Amino acid sequence: MNQTFTLVVNDQPDVLLRIIGVLTRYNVCIKSFSHVPAEEEGTAIMTFSAFFEEKWYDLVLKQLVKLIDVIELKAT
Repeated sequence: MNQTFTLVVNDQPDVLLRIIGVLTRYNVCIKSFSHVPAEEEGTAIMTFSAFFEEKWYDLVLKQLVKLIDVIELKAT
């Protein structure tokens, strides 16, 4: 299953590491990744395209939302 995620996150050095940790747990393969500063100071927008088994979709979403640095999550 191919999925694109857009996250608004706190712009901190360890945020990417936490997100990658969640994705690694569910065997998610990242196909592309983008990180840009957001208009609001102290936040950033991360967009990544990933491939993973459909059965993990709900769990991945729930785990990403639980991360303290994730402000908003959109999956398309």
